[in-house]
Amino acid sequence: MTNIKLKIVRSCNVGFIVALATAFSPLYSYAQSGGVSVNYEAKGNLAITHKLACMSLSDMKTDYTPADIYPAFADCVSKERYDDATQLFMLAGAYAKFDTLRVTDQTAHEASTVLVIESLANIDEAKKLAWSENISRFAEGDEKQHAEICAHIQHVGAPTYYPGYMIQHGMNAFSPAPPAPLVESFNASKAWETTLTAYLQCAA
Repeated sequence: MTNIKLKIVRSCNVGFIVALATAFSPLYSYAQSGGVSVNYEAKGNLAITHKLACMSLSDMKTDYTPADIYPAFADCVSKERYDDATQLFMLAGAYAKFDTLRVTDQTAHEASTVLVIESLANIDEAKKLAWSENISRFAEGDEKQHAEICAHIQHVGAPTYYPGYMIQHGMNAFSPAPPAPLVESFNASKAWETTLTAYLQCAA
C-alpha cells in the first residue's frame, strides 16, 4: 500500500485518506491458510505509549509517537475540533516520516498508513467528511494555515522517543537475528530539517 505523504496530500484529493480509512478497518499483516486468516503481530507493533485525547498542537511533547498522536487526532475529529485534528495529523505524519529516515527495515515504514486507517475506522462518516474539507484547505494551498502549522511543529521539535512502534511493525521483528533496527550514525538534526522542508514543505 502506498505511503500517505504530506507532499502528496497537498497535491491530491485528501478524500482518498478518508475513503482508505473507511475501506480498511482494521488492517493487519496476515497470511491465508486453508481459508482462515491468521494474524501475525510482533510484540510492540504499533504500540501506544501514551494514551492521549484530543488536544492542541501546543500541548504535544516530543516523546509522543505517531501511535500515540493518531488516536488523539481521531478524537479531535470525533469532537468536531477539525483545526486541531489537522494539526495533529500533520505532526503525526512528520514524526512518522522522521522515523522512516532512521528505521532500517523498509517493510516497517507502512506503520503510519495502518495507524491512519485504524484511527479513523470508527469515526462517523459525516465527521470524516467535514475533516477532509478542513484539511483540503491545506492541500489546496492555504499558506496562512500552512505557516501556522509549520511554526507550531517547529516549536514542538523533533522526536525524542525510540521508534519501537515502527520497528516492531516490520518483517525484521520476526527474524531470529535481525539487522540493526536504526541507521548507523543517524544525523537527527539533518533528518528533522529534511522532514520540515522536504516533507512538510516548511520554509527553510
